Amino acid sequence: MITLKHKLHDKCSNNQAETLAIYKALETFEEIRNISEDKRTAVIYTVRRITLESLRQTRNHERLIKEIRKKIIGLTENLWNVSFSWGQPHVIITVNELADQAAKEATELPEDSVVYTNVPKSEIIRTVKSDSVIKWKEKWKQTTKGAQTKLFFPTVQHRLNAKFSINPKIAVMITGHGRIKSFLYRFKLSDDPTCSCGDEEQTIEHLLYKCSKLKYQRTTLKNSEKLAFIGKHENPPNVPQARGIEKVWALCKQRYSEQKNTPKNISKKVAEELGKT
Repeated sequence: MITLKHKLHDKCSNNQAETLAIYKALETFEEIRNISEDKRTAVIYTVRRITLESLRQTRNHERLIKEIRKKIIGLTENLWNVSFSWGQPHVIITVNELADQAAKEATELPEDSVVYTNVPKSEIIRTVKSDSVIKWKEKWKQTTKGAQTKLFFPTVQHRLNAKFSINPKIAVMITGHGRIKSFLYRFKLSDDPTCSCGDEEQTIEHLLYKCSKLKYQRTTLKNSEKLAFIGKHENPPNVPQARGIEKVWALCKQRYSEQKNTPKNISKKVAEELGKT
């Protein structure tokens, strides 16, 4: 019996390890010489069905998969009968034990003996995503901007855990940038930042928690959607966790639509004001 041991890059997947094992097995068959045609038969056992599915998928263009197909064609032309088998316990158990032992021994091979370094696409995506989140967290922690947004997402993880689709109205709610009187007043687009309820400055926070004119809507929303944060000024309000986030916007919609006389192109006006500072 021949036992082959090969070391892969630490980030390679189990599927890649099995695919490489198949490739090396076919390579070994190619090297066999002086064998009669009636004995040119080989069965490759695998415990991972996904590996066989990858070989069947014509749209799979991974380099190693393509090389395996080439070798199978070459062996077939040399009168080899190569087949694959998956899920035969009485054979797999013994073979798998031997494979596990060889795999453990392969991990102890020196780093310069690595024969396969193609990290899978999924691992690259995971690494890039992880690095991006780390940078995002650091930037979010250090920035002095986005105070309104931080009420909803004090950490990046809060945002990652919140599953909802962003739209212009929700963007206004979580940033405070829009036809909200405090925002308009800040850029000289309104003469008064006070809410029409007369209690205090009109902000998103005020509309969600305090505006007396929205008491009925707030109570209804709290009862129907079981939003614990409504009526209790907790930090963070965590609005995005609400099942009916569009309904949360309804709390702001009435006051939002009051600003009928403000310029339609708010972004342009704000940009002009910022340019003066």
